[in-house]
Amino acid sequence: MCGIVGALFENEITSLPLQAMADALRHRGPDDEGYLLLNPHDGTFETRAGGDTRPDLRLPSINHLHWPRRTRLVFAHRRLSILDLSASGHQPMSDPQK
Repeated sequence: MCGIVGALFENEITSLPLQAMADALRHRGPDDEGYLLLNPHDGTFETRAGGDTRPDLRLPSINHLHWPRRTRLVFAHRRLSILDLSASGHQPMSDPQK
């Protein structure tokens, strides 16, 4: 099983205990963690890494002080790797072309 948590805010946010929310789900996915910070007004987003994210993905850390401008929607994902242990299964998956 995996775990996902998210929040949508009426106004721009600059910080959130998102990592604490994801840590509460660690038992559902101890093998990987990923974060998505989204501006729903223009569709721009940024993915971030947590402490359990594979280092070869080279993502900026969720602990980085700068949040993308106008962030209002945030997701955190915890992954349990059973079949696919590769980095290609990292989530949340995103496609900058869409």
